[in-house]
Amino acid sequence: MTAIRPFDLVLLGPLWIATVYSARRALTRDRRSGLLSGMIALITLSVTLGTPAVRRALEAATGAEGVTNLLTHLLSLAAATCLIAFIRGLTHGAATGTAPEAGSAPRRGRWRALALPVAAAALSCSFFLSPRPDPEAHLLTQTPTAPVYAYWSIYLLYLGWGMAEAGRMCHRYRHQAPPGPLRTSLRLLYAASVSGLAYAAHRAVFLAVGRRDLWLFRDDVVIATTQLLLAPTLLLIVAGIAWPGLVDLARGRRCRRRLRRVRPLWEAIGDAVPEVVLPLPPELSSAPDVLLYRRIIEISDGMLVLAPYCGEGARAEAGRLLASAGLTGVRLEAAVEAACLRCAIARRCGGADATAVPEYAPEPSGPAGPGPDPDDWEALGARLELVARCYADPVVLRIAATLRHGPLRAA
Repeated sequence: MTAIRPFDLVLLGPLWIATVYSARRALTRDRRSGLLSGMIALITLSVTLGTPAVRRALEAATGAEGVTNLLTHLLSLAAATCLIAFIRGLTHGAATGTAPEAGSAPRRGRWRALALPVAAAALSCSFFLSPRPDPEAHLLTQTPTAPVYAYWSIYLLYLGWGMAEAGRMCHRYRHQAPPGPLRTSLRLLYAASVSGLAYAAHRAVFLAVGRRDLWLFRDDVVIATTQLLLAPTLLLIVAGIAWPGLVDLARGRRCRRRLRRVRPLWEAIGDAVPEVVLPLPPELSSAPDVLLYRRIIEISDGMLVLAPYCGEGARAEAGRLLASAGLTGVRLEAAVEAACLRCAIARRCGGADATAVPEYAPEPSGPAGPGPDPDDWEALGARLELVARCYADPVVLRIAATLRHGPLRAA
């Protein structure tokens, strides 16, 4: 048996990355985050102890042959327990909004709390009553005896129950959860539960059939099939757990990138119309989505204030000049917007008087009432980002200077 297998190479990297990333959650007061961190750490330790190199070093240091098999399986049972508790906390009341029946949940909770210690004690007793396996052989393929059958029965029954329970909850709530990261996470965890059940069923069938001369039940084939079923199970669990955090991370990066791109436009409007820029509480300044929301509102409000300084005649002239420069479509609209804004800012800062009633209201207009839905804010942010990009275009600068000396309002 080699020191490290392809199976270990596939799993150890993602698992340790997930463990280190979630380690900061271990000290939080949020029970769900604690279960999440503990489960990932237990899975990672289980796979690490199962690596041949680590297994040999640990058994040589302790003098207990095969003890890493027991430790690996105990960690797996603990991880399955954490997974069930995590999914139950993730889905509890999320879709129906109802609370559990009084008196029933505490009783079920007590039985669930006793399941792991009882299974761990029975598994340990069965292991120590079994003959020690060959250090170079897999525990699954050693000569079956009554304690060995008891050992695998306890392990597979507990693991199968855990995967079935997790799959049942994910299947129930994934159809009721709103579209988004939560639904995707539940789908991934449901797929992991199905793969885990296949893993447990495969081992159970091998033990039930016994060692035969069939190709499908050869030791090397059984071990390879076990690894092929276990690897996607663990990777899908990690992916399902990490998915909401990855979505939030991607959303934050997208917001920060858009903030950087609209900042020149926001600063120019804020210098010309400082009354539209309101102070932001310090606790909200570190939230990129909130900051972007505020910037969009302030830019839109500044556009409304600057609207009277550039009329429809100037807008039509800007469109004609920019179209002759080769701009078309949405880029032409954004360039016209940017040129009119530059003209309006220059006129306001130069002391020009605006008309009382604006004849030109640039798009996008400021939000009124409850405000658009998130999709509208996304489209509004994308449009402002394009206007900000055109705001520094040399062609727009030249045309804005031409518009500045035209009439204040449309003829």
